[in-house]
Amino acid sequence: MKGILRIRLLGMGLLLATLVAACGDQSPTNVITTTKEVTTVAATTTQIITTAVIIPSPTTQLSTTTAAITPSTTTETISKLVDIGGYKLFLNCTGQGSPTVILDAGLGTTSSSWRPVQSEVAKSTRVCSYDRANLGQSDKTTIPRTSQQIVKELKALLTNAQIKGPYILVGHSFGGLNMQLYASQYPAEVAGVVLVEASHREQTIRNSKIMTKEQAAIIQDFTGNPEKVTFENFQESQDQVRAGIKFPPVPLIVLTKGLPTPKPSNWSVSLGDPFPDLDKSWNQMQAEMVTLSPKGKQLIAEKSDHFIPDKQPEIIIRSIQEIIKQVQ
Repeated sequence: MKGILRIRLLGMGLLLATLVAACGDQSPTNVITTTKEVTTVAATTTQIITTAVIIPSPTTQLSTTTAAITPSTTTETISKLVDIGGYKLFLNCTGQGSPTVILDAGLGTTSSSWRPVQSEVAKSTRVCSYDRANLGQSDKTTIPRTSQQIVKELKALLTNAQIKGPYILVGHSFGGLNMQLYASQYPAEVAGVVLVEASHREQTIRNSKIMTKEQAAIIQDFTGNPEKVTFENFQESQDQVRAGIKFPPVPLIVLTKGLPTPKPSNWSVSLGDPFPDLDKSWNQMQAEMVTLSPKGKQLIAEKSDHFIPDKQPEIIIRSIQEIIKQVQ
């Protein structure tokens, strides 16, 4: 059963919380630093991993407003619940300096998934992770869990906790979808972005053309995730990003898995094998996200699957540090 649950969101590019809850937080046993770099300029045809030709989405627009870098003297370590208007979110901030790095985890995953990244990045600048509503130490809510709602809550969290920008936004999987929306809605606050195996704004549209109804029923089953994000919420979140995309021309690094999505041992042979085609589509979408910014580039975590924060946190750390050097 765990194999099926894990593959549902591997196929969707989402981190499955029920597996994390059942097995505990994964600590990386081998940090592998080998990467392959692919630099992409907006509107340039690019070949990434597969032979698919990358065509930037016609909805992509570039903002000319970017964040001004003002050094911060904040040194206070924060680990507390912050009221955002009737309920509270858990916030954990460490380190000092500017810009401030904001970490948003994958679907159903708590801020603890960022421990290896946060502890290292905090040596260079201020870094904050948080638990989204319904997760970890944060309060529960019945408000639908779409990216727009999550961005609204994150904005309130940073404002009420007095965590000033500019920010380097880092999002994994579903968290990457949230960070794309935050960057498009608050471009003046953003100094840079790192998208870690991030969900794409057309993900379910494209995947639906690859999978049969029987395959989709398993892969797109969000039942049981503690965050209470439904598949409908996920679809609506992509709609929100498509409608509001106006990504700022800031340094952007897209981190993509190098390993294919595995079939679980209990995946029925009768269902067929959509995973090679899903991976091909996923790699194409990852490369397209590089073109969100004229300063975008892609790195491949060659020894990692979708769970790069667990398997190769070092590549995330290096990417954040690279952007810090660019903007300071």
